[in-house]
Amino acid sequence: MSDEEAIKLIKANNTSGFDFLYDKYSRLMYSYMYRMIGNGSEVEDLTSEVFFKIYKNIKKYRESGKFKSFIYRIAHNTAIDYLRRKKEVISYDDTIEIPVENEVLFSNEEKNTLMIGLNNLKQSDREILIMFYYDQLQIKEISSIIKKSVSAVKVALSRARERLKKEVVYEK
Repeated sequence: MSDEEAIKLIKANNTSGFDFLYDKYSRLMYSYMYRMIGNGSEVEDLTSEVFFKIYKNIKKYRESGKFKSFIYRIAHNTAIDYLRRKKEVISYDDTIEIPVENEVLFSNEEKNTLMIGLNNLKQSDREILIMFYYDQLQIKEISSIIKKSVSAVKVALSRARERLKKEVVYEK
């Protein structure tokens, strides 16, 4: 089943379409929220909230856009709302995961240093780096998610990279 078929089922009040989308995107949304929030128990609640909002707002989804961008936008807004309410430092525990294809590239110490560096960045820098490198979203997708122009995203990504380099060097 495709995303579009699942969305049509949901709009027709058939929950099997939602089950399909949940199965397909729940791990992705959990990982995104975990990297943004850093607290396992809160992340589960926020991931559930994201899917509740997806279900509630699915009728607003325009088929001309990418569904993945639609759900990332909802997750982005949910994470921002949570962080505004909490206004606390994000702490990552030892269960942070680096994608398997990057396992060979980083030692445990380097992964830890990188995560500390990311944690020390402001939220907007951390988010854009996570979307681009970890979630492997294209600049255009990030642009639609954070509601900035493509050129603004490129500049923000470049600046975030520079800030991360300074943080990682500082930590060593």
